[in-house]
Amino acid sequence: MVRQKNKRHLSIYHEQGQDYFTINDWYDIGRGREPMIDAYRAWPRGNKLIMLQSTTDLRAPYAEILPSGKFLLYRTKKMNDEKGPFIDSAFFSRYK
Repeated sequence: MVRQKNKRHLSIYHEQGQDYFTINDWYDIGRGREPMIDAYRAWPRGNKLIMLQSTTDLRAPYAEILPSGKFLLYRTKKMNDEKGPFIDSAFFSRYK
């Protein structure tokens, strides 16, 4: 039996007049099932997009998206530890 890893995707949108970007983060589940999608707001700070920690129903840790060569680096910190080290990171490439 061969297991295929789920593919993770990002979409980044900016609407004119808004001071933030909308980040959609989802996984292709496959086998005809709907993807699991999360949406976040990110604010530009220098060459990064910053997603602040959210303690609402969605619950999301502090995260950053920044350029790294030909890729985007998405990295997150532990929940409730914005000053601590990044504990998770993922690289994304552009596709059409």
